[in-house]
Amino acid sequence: MFEERVAESTFWVVMFWITAAYLLIPFPFKVGALVMGKDKRPVATVIEEQANAIFHFLGLIAFWGYVYADNSVANPMLWYAWLVIAILWSVVALFKSAKVDYAVSQIGPKATKVLCLVGMLLFLPMYIAVFEYAAIS
Repeated sequence: MFEERVAESTFWVVMFWITAAYLLIPFPFKVGALVMGKDKRPVATVIEEQANAIFHFLGLIAFWGYVYADNSVANPMLWYAWLVIAILWSVVALFKSAKVDYAVSQIGPKATKVLCLVGMLLFLPMYIAVFEYAAIS
C-alpha cells in the first residue's frame, strides 16, 4: 500500500513539473520575441497563445495544491469553473482556433492533429488533478 501511494504521488509530482516547465519555460522567450518585434505570427495567434498560457498558469495553482496537499487556495467552485472553461476552450480550439489554423499553414494538418493530441494528453493530468483538488476541498 505504501509503495503504491509513493508511486502515485511521484507520478503527480513529475507531471506537475513537466506541465509547469511546458508552460513556464517558453513564456519569457515568446514575450521577448513579441516585444522585440521578432514574432511574425498573426496577432490573433499570439493573443490566443498568450491567453491560453496565462489561463493554464492559473490551473497550476490547483495542480500544486493537489500534488503538495496545500489547501490554501481550495475553492471548489472556482476550480470546477476553471476546469469547465479549460475543457471547453480545448474542445472549441480543435474546430475554431487561430493558433491551430496557423499551425496547419506551417506544418500541415496531420502534424497539427498529432501536436494537438500530444498537447491534450499533456494537460490531462492537470485537468484530473484540478478536478480531484476541487473534490477534496
